[in-house]
Amino acid sequence: MYGIDDAGNEKVLHVLGPKTVMPFSFFSGDSMPTRWYYETLTDCEVHVLSRQDLERLLFSNGDAGRFLVHRFSQEVHEILVRLDSLGKSEIPHKLRAALTYLVVCHGEQLRRLWWRIPFPANHQFLADLIGVTRENAAIAVKQLADCGVIRYPKVAQLEIHYTKLQKLASSTNESFDGKPMDWMRPASTQFGGTSRWQVDTDSGASSAAG
Repeated sequence: MYGIDDAGNEKVLHVLGPKTVMPFSFFSGDSMPTRWYYETLTDCEVHVLSRQDLERLLFSNGDAGRFLVHRFSQEVHEILVRLDSLGKSEIPHKLRAALTYLVVCHGEQLRRLWWRIPFPANHQFLADLIGVTRENAAIAVKQLADCGVIRYPKVAQLEIHYTKLQKLASSTNESFDGKPMDWMRPASTQFGGTSRWQVDTDSGASSAAG
Protein backbone atom coordinates (compact mmCIF):
# COMPACT_ATOMS: atom_id res chain seq x y z
CA MET A 1 0.00 0.00 0.00
CA TYR A 2 1.54 3.31 -1.02
CA GLY A 3 0.82 6.99 -1.38
CA ILE A 4 2.08 9.66 -3.75
CA ASP A 5 3.27 13.01 -2.40
CA ASP A 6 2.93 16.42 -4.03
CA ALA A 7 6.22 15.92 -5.86
CA GLY A 8 5.03 12.67 -7.40
CA ASN A 9 7.19 10.42 -5.22
CA GLU A 10 5.82 7.06 -4.11
CA LYS A 11 6.01 6.23 -0.41
CA VAL A 12 5.35 2.73 0.89
CA LEU A 13 2.88 3.11 3.75
CA HIS A 14 2.32 -0.51 4.68
CA VAL A 15 3.05 -4.03 3.45
CA LEU A 16 0.00 -6.28 3.53
CA GLY A 17 0.37 -10.00 4.02
CA PRO A 18 -1.87 -12.94 3.08
CA LYS A 19 -5.55 -13.04 4.07
CA THR A 20 -5.83 -9.27 4.10
CA VAL A 21 -8.97 -7.26 3.42
CA MET A 22 -8.37 -4.14 1.38
CA PRO A 23 -8.87 -1.32 0.76
CA PHE A 24 -9.03 -0.26 4.41
CA SER A 25 -11.75 2.26 3.62
CA PHE A 26 -14.02 -0.61 2.52
CA PHE A 27 -15.85 -0.55 5.85
CA SER A 28 -16.20 3.22 6.02
CA GLY A 29 -19.13 3.55 3.65
CA ASP A 30 -19.39 5.22 0.28
CA SER A 31 -18.65 8.66 1.72
CA MET A 32 -14.95 7.95 2.34
CA PRO A 33 -12.85 7.84 -0.84
CA THR A 34 -9.90 5.47 -1.24
CA ARG A 35 -6.84 7.69 -0.86
CA TRP A 36 -4.13 5.04 -1.10
CA TYR A 37 -2.91 2.81 -3.90
CA TYR A 38 -2.42 -0.93 -3.80
CA GLU A 39 0.12 -2.90 -5.81
CA THR A 40 1.12 -6.55 -5.65
CA LEU A 41 4.78 -7.39 -5.09
CA THR A 42 4.37 -11.03 -6.12
CA ASP A 43 1.79 -13.10 -7.96
CA CYS A 44 -1.29 -13.39 -5.77
CA GLU A 45 -4.93 -14.42 -5.83
CA VAL A 46 -7.54 -11.76 -5.11
CA HIS A 47 -11.14 -12.50 -4.21
CA VAL A 48 -13.58 -9.69 -5.00
CA LEU A 49 -16.50 -9.15 -2.63
CA SER A 50 -19.04 -6.34 -2.72
CA ARG A 51 -19.72 -4.30 0.40
CA GLN A 52 -23.29 -5.59 0.45
CA ASP A 53 -22.16 -9.22 0.34
CA LEU A 54 -19.64 -8.57 3.10
CA GLU A 55 -22.28 -6.95 5.31
CA ARG A 56 -24.56 -9.97 4.84
CA LEU A 57 -21.65 -12.28 5.73
CA LEU A 58 -20.87 -10.34 8.91
CA PHE A 59 -24.52 -10.37 10.06
CA SER A 60 -24.88 -14.11 9.42
CA ASN A 61 -21.46 -15.34 10.55
CA GLY A 62 -20.03 -14.17 13.88
CA ASP A 63 -16.71 -15.93 13.24
CA ALA A 64 -16.15 -13.76 10.18
CA GLY A 65 -16.60 -10.61 12.24
CA ARG A 66 -14.21 -11.83 14.95
CA PHE A 67 -11.65 -12.77 12.32
CA LEU A 68 -11.78 -9.31 10.75
CA VAL A 69 -11.51 -7.56 14.11
CA HIS A 70 -8.41 -9.57 14.91
CA ARG A 71 -6.89 -8.96 11.48
CA PHE A 72 -7.48 -5.23 11.64
CA SER A 73 -5.99 -5.05 15.15
CA GLN A 74 -2.83 -6.67 13.76
CA GLU A 75 -2.71 -4.29 10.82
CA VAL A 76 -3.11 -1.25 13.09
CA HIS A 77 -0.32 -2.49 15.36
CA GLU A 78 2.05 -2.97 12.43
CA ILE A 79 1.23 0.46 11.03
CA LEU A 80 1.99 2.04 14.41
CA VAL A 81 5.29 0.17 14.54
CA ARG A 82 6.12 1.57 11.11
CA LEU A 83 5.21 5.10 12.19
CA ASP A 84 7.40 4.80 15.27
CA SER A 85 10.39 3.67 13.22
CA LEU A 86 9.97 6.59 10.80
CA GLY A 87 10.57 8.97 13.71
CA LYS A 88 14.26 8.07 13.69
CA SER A 89 16.40 10.83 12.26
CA GLU A 90 19.36 8.94 10.76
CA ILE A 91 18.98 6.83 7.64
CA PRO A 92 20.89 3.78 8.97
CA HIS A 93 18.59 3.73 12.01
CA LYS A 94 15.50 4.01 9.81
CA LEU A 95 16.71 1.14 7.65
CA ARG A 96 17.52 -1.14 10.58
CA ALA A 97 14.07 -0.51 12.06
CA ALA A 98 12.46 -1.26 8.69
CA LEU A 99 14.44 -4.49 8.34
CA THR A 100 13.35 -5.60 11.80
CA TYR A 101 9.75 -4.92 10.79
CA LEU A 102 10.17 -6.96 7.61
CA VAL A 103 11.64 -9.94 9.49
CA VAL A 104 8.99 -9.97 12.21
CA CYS A 105 5.96 -9.42 10.02
CA HIS A 106 6.92 -11.05 6.73
CA GLY A 107 10.15 -13.01 7.10
CA GLU A 108 10.61 -16.68 6.24
CA GLN A 109 13.32 -18.42 8.24
CA LEU A 110 16.22 -20.09 6.49
CA ARG A 111 19.16 -21.92 8.05
CA ARG A 112 21.62 -20.34 10.47
CA LEU A 113 19.46 -17.42 11.55
CA TRP A 114 18.97 -15.98 8.08
CA TRP A 115 15.51 -14.74 7.16
CA ARG A 116 14.25 -14.25 3.62
CA ILE A 117 11.75 -11.57 2.67
CA PRO A 118 9.26 -13.36 0.38
CA PHE A 119 8.83 -10.53 -2.09
CA PRO A 120 11.18 -8.29 -4.10
CA ALA A 121 12.90 -5.78 -1.82
CA ASN A 122 15.39 -3.86 -3.94
CA HIS A 123 17.01 -0.53 -3.08
CA GLN A 124 14.10 1.47 -4.46
CA PHE A 125 11.57 -0.46 -2.38
CA LEU A 126 13.61 0.07 0.80
CA ALA A 127 14.01 3.75 -0.06
CA ASP A 128 10.24 4.14 -0.49
CA LEU A 129 9.71 2.19 2.74
CA ILE A 130 11.80 4.55 4.88
CA GLY A 131 11.14 7.75 2.94
CA VAL A 132 14.60 8.55 1.53
CA THR A 133 16.19 8.68 -1.91
CA ARG A 134 17.35 5.52 -3.64
CA GLU A 135 20.94 6.71 -3.51
CA ASN A 136 20.92 7.20 0.26
CA ALA A 137 19.19 3.86 0.77
CA ALA A 138 21.81 2.14 -1.39
CA ILE A 139 24.62 3.54 0.77
CA ALA A 140 22.96 2.30 3.97
CA VAL A 141 22.26 -1.10 2.38
CA LYS A 142 25.90 -1.48 1.35
CA GLN A 143 27.05 -0.70 4.88
CA LEU A 144 24.83 -3.46 6.28
CA ALA A 145 25.91 -5.87 3.55
CA ASP A 146 29.58 -5.20 4.36
CA CYS A 147 28.80 -6.07 8.00
CA GLY A 148 27.16 -9.34 7.00
CA VAL A 149 23.74 -8.22 8.22
CA ILE A 150 21.97 -8.52 4.86
CA ARG A 151 22.64 -10.16 1.52
CA TYR A 152 21.11 -10.43 -1.93
CA PRO A 153 21.67 -13.99 -3.25
CA LYS A 154 19.50 -13.08 -6.24
CA VAL A 155 18.36 -9.78 -7.72
CA ALA A 156 15.96 -8.06 -5.28
CA GLN A 157 15.84 -11.17 -3.04
CA LEU A 158 16.64 -9.75 0.38
CA GLU A 159 17.90 -11.97 3.20
CA ILE A 160 18.55 -10.69 6.72
CA HIS A 161 20.72 -12.14 9.49
CA TYR A 162 18.44 -11.30 12.37
CA THR A 163 20.90 -11.92 15.21
CA LYS A 164 23.51 -9.65 13.64
CA LEU A 165 20.84 -7.03 13.05
CA GLN A 166 19.90 -7.13 16.73
CA LYS A 167 23.50 -6.92 17.87
CA LEU A 168 24.14 -3.96 15.59
CA ALA A 169 21.05 -2.19 16.91
CA SER A 170 22.12 -2.87 20.51
CA SER A 171 25.61 -1.51 19.87
CA THR A 172 24.09 1.75 18.63
CA ASN A 173 21.52 2.08 21.42
CA GLU A 174 18.62 1.00 19.19
CA SER A 175 17.57 -2.01 21.25
CA PHE A 176 14.03 -0.71 21.80
CA ASP A 177 14.38 -0.99 25.59
CA GLY A 178 16.27 -4.24 25.13
CA LYS A 179 13.17 -6.08 23.92
CA PRO A 180 12.63 -5.40 20.24
CA MET A 181 10.40 -8.41 19.71
CA ASP A 182 8.14 -7.65 22.67
CA TRP A 183 7.96 -4.08 21.38
CA MET A 184 6.87 -5.20 17.93
CA ARG A 185 4.70 -8.23 18.65
CA PRO A 186 0.96 -7.55 18.92
CA ALA A 187 0.07 -7.87 22.58
CA SER A 188 -3.51 -9.02 22.04
CA THR A 189 -4.27 -12.67 21.33
CA GLN A 190 -8.00 -12.19 21.62
CA PHE A 191 -10.23 -14.63 19.68
CA GLY A 192 -7.48 -17.24 19.86
CA GLY A 193 -5.19 -15.38 17.50
CA THR A 194 -1.43 -14.92 17.66
CA SER A 195 0.96 -12.59 15.94
CA ARG A 196 1.80 -13.58 12.39
CA TRP A 197 5.41 -14.18 13.32
CA GLN A 198 6.88 -14.69 16.76
CA VAL A 199 10.66 -14.80 16.66
CA ASP A 200 12.70 -16.56 19.31
CA THR A 201 15.55 -14.08 19.68
CA ASP A 202 17.95 -16.68 21.10
CA SER A 203 17.52 -19.56 18.67
CA GLY A 204 15.90 -17.84 15.71
CA ALA A 205 13.00 -20.30 15.82
CA SER A 206 9.66 -19.04 14.66
CA SER A 207 6.03 -20.02 14.45
CA ALA A 208 3.44 -18.74 12.02
CA ALA A 209 -0.10 -17.94 13.05
CA GLY A 210 -2.69 -20.37 11.69
